[in-house]
Amino acid sequence: MVGLGAGACGAPVPGPAPLRAGVLGGVEEEVLRFVAASYPALRLAVTKLASARALRESLAGGELAFGSFETAQDAARAERGLVSAGLGVTLPFGLYSSQVRRLSELGPGSRLALPSAAEEQGRALLLLYHYGLVGFDEELGPQARLGDVRRNPRELSLELVPTSELPGRFARGDLVALSYSVAGKLGLAPARQALAMEDGFSPFAQVLTVRRADQLAKPAWLTRLLAAYHSPPVQDFILRRFEDSVRRAW
Repeated sequence: MVGLGAGACGAPVPGPAPLRAGVLGGVEEEVLRFVAASYPALRLAVTKLASARALRESLAGGELAFGSFETAQDAARAERGLVSAGLGVTLPFGLYSSQVRRLSELGPGSRLALPSAAEEQGRALLLLYHYGLVGFDEELGPQARLGDVRRNPRELSLELVPTSELPGRFARGDLVALSYSVAGKLGLAPARQALAMEDGFSPFAQVLTVRRADQLAKPAWLTRLLAAYHSPPVQDFILRRFEDSVRRAW
């Protein structure tokens, strides 16, 4: 007989394999699960992994098609042949204070606690730079460190502090630079409580990470994925769900 598939004999016909995505949880997971529900034709299967290292290994090994877990500044993926395929969302750094309500209230000697870890330090300083609170060589960008500051017009007292100590500094009234995750643990939302916050086009925007070979080959699934991720329904979801405290980077 001609034209009969496996289904004609009662055996199930396998559909296309699911498009497996890796996340670490949080905002990235919520956004991708919304993409999966909104665009079922993608057959997107979202898997939560315990660490960035495990995710990179699974992606490099072919167990995942892509991951949503890194910022554009993360360099660890390169050693595994992984690259950015497109922009995701920005989880904004912000400046917070339990005492000061606006930046205009800052005067000489106002204490500002910055995270001491290198990447977070550069991110916090870039935020201060964009709000005119410090000056340094613009070419440094996110590579700037406290020692690079050449202008401090408000005469702020800038101090590097381990991330674990920043919540205590906030509690005692200092101005602090906090990541999205640390602010969230304190019940702070950037759009509502931050005196200053990154915009969506930060150099630290999240990216969708794929194997270099897939980026070069430009498979149809990757084109469809990026179109779905950047679609108006997903934009609306991000705005409504996170109340403007998560910014899209496209």
